Amino acid sequence: MKLSRIGVIGKEKPAIIDNEGNYRDVSTIVKDFDPSTLNFDTIKKISETDVNSLSVFPKDSRIGACVKDPSKFIGIGLNFKDHALEQNLPIPKEPIIFSKFTNCVCGPNDDIQIPKGYKPYKTIEGKFAAHIGPYYIKYKYPRTVFIVFIDNKLSNLNNVAHGGFLMSYADSVGGFHAYNKVKKPIVTVSLNCNFIKPAPINSWLLAKGKVKMCGKSLIFIEIEMFIKKNLVFSANGVWKILNVVKSNIL
Repeated sequence: MKLSRIGVIGKEKPAIIDNEGNYRDVSTIVKDFDPSTLNFDTIKKISETDVNSLSVFPKDSRIGACVKDPSKFIGIGLNFKDHALEQNLPIPKEPIIFSKFTNCVCGPNDDIQIPKGYKPYKTIEGKFAAHIGPYYIKYKYPRTVFIVFIDNKLSNLNNVAHGGFLMSYADSVGGFHAYNKVKKPIVTVSLNCNFIKPAPINSWLLAKGKVKMCGKSLIFIEIEMFIKKNLVFSANGVWKILNVVKSNIL
């Protein structure tokens, strides 16, 4: 038995998928699939119903989250041997349990919801930057915070954030702070990076920058990146101030 929920956000109806792949409405049997109705009694009622007698949802209907208002979201990390090996981590003796906010649950084809308070970051860094975003920003300089969603296009063979992406992200964050410190064109001189922990895909990666020192020609900046509150990457960079005509690079 395959269950689903169909409809626009906030107005989903419970459904069952028949042998032909049709989504059939079971709202006459159960009001919705939530923690109070996902039980053996509900399954029994649905199994005793002639599926072919139920109405079919249109083919283009939105597929919603699998359950309404879940009370918890619990995940198991490194839950098979190869996963631990590809992460270069020891095989755990006990399950690694982690949780997420329940608002992470959404329909399989839904757009990713940008965290509250962030806006798309528009920059003129050149065509390359378009391949490693989009970035989002909570602008309140000098306490500006960047975030980016790590999807498959930003991952390596181990299904974690690619090191090249992390360095490019750090360069963008550092460059933003360098430019906003002096309001003059800048270029990267050096960037020393520390890969502290794997940054898994399907996670929001938060980045902060801080100007450590600013001279007449060089700016020294520290960058840190976090998954939730866990530090996964850090970098220290140097940017050179260019004495040329005013630019709108950032």
